[in-house]
Amino acid sequence: MQLLPYNEFLLFTRLSRNEIRQKLESQIDETPGQTQSYWGTPLKPYRGKVTANGFIATRIIGYRNSFNPVVEGEFFDAGEDEQEVHMRVELPKGSLVMVPVIAIALGALPLLGGIDYFLSDVLLPGAGLLIIPLLFYALILVLFRMELKRSKKFFADLLNADIVII
Repeated sequence: MQLLPYNEFLLFTRLSRNEIRQKLESQIDETPGQTQSYWGTPLKPYRGKVTANGFIATRIIGYRNSFNPVVEGEFFDAGEDEQEVHMRVELPKGSLVMVPVIAIALGALPLLGGIDYFLSDVLLPGAGLLIIPLLFYALILVLFRMELKRSKKFFADLLNADIVII
C-alpha cells in the first residue's frame, strides 16, 4: 500500500512524438484566464503547458481544491515506432507542506476541550491526538487515489497507450 500521495507509471504508445503533442494540446488549455465556455463547462479538461519533451497539467474543476494533483509527463523514444511517456502524479508543493500542518492542528483540537472526552476516557488517553490526523491523512490519500485513477485512464485513452506500473 502506498502511503504517500505520489505515483509514477509509464505509458507506451505507437503514436509519434508530434501526434502525442497534438493530442495533448487538444486537451490541455495553455492560456491563463478563461477556461470555461459561456455555460460554465470547461473548454478543455486540463490546464497546463505542453513542451517539446513533455507536459505538466492539472485537471480543471469547478470548485476550489488545493489537493488537485499535478500530472507531469516526459516523452522518450522506446524503440521502433513506439514512444514512452513517463508520468508522475503528485500533490502541488504547497499542499504537501499544508498536509502535516493541518494534521497537527486537527490533532491539537481535542486538547482545546470537549472533543477528547469520548476518545480519551472511553477508548484510550490521547487517542484524539493520533486518530483525527490519521483520518485526515487517509481522506487525502483516498481523494488523491480517485484523481490518480481518473488521470491514468484519461491519458492512457487519449494516447491509445498501455499502462506499465513502475
